Amino acid sequence: MNFLTGSGSSGGSVVPGPNGAVLTTTYIDEFITIAAAVTSLSATNLIPANAFIRAILLRVTVAIPTAATFSIGVTGNAALFGSGIAVTLNTVSNSWVSATLVAPFLNSAADKILITPNSTPATAVGRIHVVTFYDILTNMSS
Repeated sequence: MNFLTGSGSSGGSVVPGPNGAVLTTTYIDEFITIAAAVTSLSATNLIPANAFIRAILLRVTVAIPTAATFSIGVTGNAALFGSGIAVTLNTVSNSWVSATLVAPFLNSAADKILITPNSTPATAVGRIHVVTFYDILTNMSS
């Protein structure tokens, strides 16, 4: 068994199948700095294309000023992975099952994570560590 290890980059575990089929379980993470703006986007695509998303986990590592709560999602669905999450230091949240989302779900196009505080932060000092766990399936080659 291979264990996922690392920080700030993808790690992974591979399960080989017949005739070249492969299941890869992996993750990607990013520390997102929360802008002094209505919303903030991750710098990278934390929602990979053609991936089965298992979970979105987060921890507030620097409290977000001015706001009381925030939502986490994607453009077009700002609360896809959670809403009403406290902005205080060390708040944690996970989204493996929510009212509109049952994991794993197939994500066809790569996307960035969108953070939407309930009130515009006074300064850009807030920070959230977000981790996406996901699976990639590779079809048989013969």
